[in-house]
Parts: sequence; structure tokens; C-alpha cells
Amino acid sequence: MYRVELHREARKEFDKLPEGTKKNVFEAFLRLKSAPYPHREYDLKKLKGFEGVYRIRIGKYRIVYYVDENEALVTVLIIAQRKKVYKSLKHRIK
Repeated sequence: MYRVELHREARKEFDKLPEGTKKNVFEAFLRLKSAPYPHREYDLKKLKGFEGVYRIRIGKYRIVYYVDENEALVTVLIIAQRKKVYKSLKHRIK
């Protein structure tokens, strides 16, 4: 079982989501706790150029997260619409 934590900015983004989308995103968080690589349900992609960083798709939204296998931790970095998510990615990952 993995822990799922939200980056400070991801928490703000989650709070601003429409209610239906928020429910779907929360369900994705629950899925990430048991399986951080849910490729069939959420169109999982490993992001090139970033070690241990993945994205899943929920409708027009993307969730970008980092998996730390040693700590059994999933850190959600970004929750945003596709057109915004990749622009803010470089600012949050160092």
C-alpha cells in the first residue's frame, strides 16, 4: 500500500475542480494507493525526461505524480487541464 500526498499547489488545484471531476480525481487517488501504475483505467504515461514521474488522464484533466518506491509514496504534483499541465510541470519538478 502506498501513501498519496498532494503538493501544496496540487491541493489548491484539487479544491478548485468541479464537483463531478473532483469525485473522479479522488477515486484515482484511492486507486494510486494500491496501484501507482494504473495503466488500463487511466491511460498512464511515463513522462520523458523525468525519473519516476507519470501522468494519468481523467477526462480533460491530467494528474502528474511522482512515485518513490523506497518510501512507498505517491506525490501528486499537478492537477490541471491538458493545455495547462505541461507548462507548469518544469516549475514544480527540480
